[in-house]
Amino acid sequence: MQIRVDAEKFLARMRKRAEDLPAKRRKVLVTMGWHQVRSTTQNFLAKGKKDEATGVWAPLATSTIAGRRKGQRKNPMPLVRTGVLRNSIVPKFEEGQEASTLKVGTNVPYAKWHQQDGDTETPSAYARLPKRVFLRWHKADLAFFKQMCFKEFGAGGSR
Repeated sequence: MQIRVDAEKFLARMRKRAEDLPAKRRKVLVTMGWHQVRSTTQNFLAKGKKDEATGVWAPLATSTIAGRRKGQRKNPMPLVRTGVLRNSIVPKFEEGQEASTLKVGTNVPYAKWHQQDGDTETPSAYARLPKRVFLRWHKADLAFFKQMCFKEFGAGGSR
């Protein structure tokens, strides 16, 4: 029994896969970034997704509901008074020679106090904020990401 391998064809295929890698990597990260923005928006609409890690968000305190500015829409949703925080979630992609990075987040200063259970360092109104995790990877998000990676990099070779 003999096995013949055409090394030139094999090496040419491997070079092509290597050339395609940055574009595929970017495609996966861009898709995943915008998927995560949609997932975070759904998290806001559901007032926190129920799962094993975090439950639904704590409801607004009576004093918060009463204190919402007059004339402004009386929005009973936690974390949504003006929509600034919800609408500020964006993906950020950083590309390097060897790796690419995806970050999904916000530059709204008060977001960290909602995400991380208040500001315990500085005595202020922010210290009393209950934790309402709005940025997180849910199981469905991770399954989507795995599916994307498998589709682009998995079995079946270069596409």
